[in-house]
Amino acid sequence: MKFSIFASCICLCLFTACSSTFNPKQTYSVQQIQDDFNLMQRALLESHPGIYRYSSPDTIQWIFNKTAQQLTHPMTEREFRRTVNPIFSYIRCGHTDIYPSKQYTKYIKKNKPKEFPLSVFWADNQLRITQNRTKDSTLAVGGEITRMDGRPIEKIMKEMWDLIPSDGYNQTFKISVANTNFGSFYRYLYGNDSTFTVTVKDSLGKSRNLKISFTAPPKPTKKNVPTPVGAPKPNTVPS
Repeated sequence: MKFSIFASCICLCLFTACSSTFNPKQTYSVQQIQDDFNLMQRALLESHPGIYRYSSPDTIQWIFNKTAQQLTHPMTEREFRRTVNPIFSYIRCGHTDIYPSKQYTKYIKKNKPKEFPLSVFWADNQLRITQNRTKDSTLAVGGEITRMDGRPIEKIMKEMWDLIPSDGYNQTFKISVANTNFGSFYRYLYGNDSTFTVTVKDSLGKSRNLKISFTAPPKPTKKNVPTPVGAPKPNTVPS
């Protein structure tokens, strides 16, 4: 496995095993993921100039220990990144994040994942639908999503924010990123890429459950392929 940490303008590459043909479902042994984790921990502790600026040494050591205790079974690259990702939220540095491996990134570019068919917006402790791209016309814009696959939406949002690093205790950035990339974070958190059940409350307070499918990504055209502008930004969207 090879992935990168973007830490205060320092790019650190961690290695375990790489192959010319990438398989996103390939699992890495407990020894491999623990070795990568130990290397990542040493790199952050030795190289990050402000690792204790917003979190105490005890807090940082606590999140390292808590994460290490979860590395007890073989994992895919995405599962490993998902497990260690919250560490970067505790460092509270918006320029410190973890990237997928180059092989994983190339694979995703060639094999676009299905898209989440709703646009949503979190405000006033509610998640509202702002765009409906499903074939169900009864799913109205403005409806409030209260649960997904049985999970309370407050729990889902909290877990998303734990994956998004920001400077200090800034929450506005976390909310903005989660709003814009809700579907990607949902798939990253729970591994769901086919169908999901959503509980929606309408303007009259009536709730109902709907089963919705992820949709195939649009075929790229010259019109919807963006032109790269400026320098790359720290990673905030999971793959």
